[in-house]
Amino acid sequence: MSSLCPVCGGLVQNSESIESGNVYLVKTCPEHGATKTLVSTDASHWSASIKYNRPGTAPLVWSSAQNRGCPDDLGVFLESELLSQEQARWHPL
Repeated sequence: MSSLCPVCGGLVQNSESIESGNVYLVKTCPEHGATKTLVSTDASHWSASIKYNRPGTAPLVWSSAQNRGCPDDLGVFLESELLSQEQARWHPL
C-alpha cells in the first residue's frame, strides 16, 4: 500500500500495525523517516470493516476548484474542525 508523507506530501510505502487494540498506519519516507498515524481505536471493528473497502470513484460534480490535486484541493474539508491540520494525529517513531 502507499500513502503520503505527512511532512513533504511525497508518495511513500505504508503498512498497518495493531498495538493494544489500536490500529496505526506506519509510513516510511526516505527523506523524513517513519511516522505512525492512529487510524482506529477499535482493531476488531477495523478488521471487520476491511471487507467493505473498494476503489474510489470520481464525483459526478466537483464542489470546489481542482488546482493541485490530492491532497491539496480538499475544499471544505480543510475548513472543517475534524480534519484541520492542527488536529492531525501523526507521531514520529
